[in-house]
Amino acid sequence: MKLNKVILEYIVKEELNNLGEGKLTEGRVRINTNTDVEFHAQGVGIVGQKAKIGLDKRALKSFLQIIKNKLGNSMACENIIDEAGAVLNNGVKIDVGFGGVTFFAKNGQKIPLNRSELQRFVTAIHKQAKIDCW
Repeated sequence: MKLNKVILEYIVKEELNNLGEGKLTEGRVRINTNTDVEFHAQGVGIVGQKAKIGLDKRALKSFLQIIKNKLGNSMACENIIDEAGAVLNNGVKIDVGFGGVTFFAKNGQKIPLNRSELQRFVTAIHKQAKIDCW
């Protein structure tokens, strides 16, 4: 098959249309030396040394809403926030505090993210999953 201008324009148009549909692009982002975030078609996987936690798109949106409510105004200032526990849509438990977020896997293992790692995670969600964070 010969690649001509018409076929190339069609391919580019289809790719541009797919960007706006909110499809997850596959990739891996390093959060710290022990934690990575994998983006794939089903959702997002947070991979620690001993635990792996999967989040679908609905769980990601509810996670971002919880983070916005608990830490949104305090990211710039030094307010004290009480530890608050929450359960996401897919059953993953999280603890949100001023120091960051801790994800609890079903086997009891935990993956902690401090504030700078949490900021990298939210930025990666915004870039890879194309979800508006704030």
